[in-house]
Amino acid sequence: MDLRRYGLGAQILTSLGLRKIRLLSSTTRNVVGLDGYGLEIVEQVQVGHG
Repeated sequence: MDLRRYGLGAQILTSLGLRKIRLLSSTTRNVVGLDGYGLEIVEQVQVGHG
């Protein structure tokens, strides 16, 4: 189970006026629920581990 919580970050981003985002991630897992905050992931960019 993935215990990450995205709600607070999503609220901050929408408060800043963002609606469409590019998601930087080290995995290709799907992030669900951000659309409920009015955010649309338009691209998911895989980044390395350093």
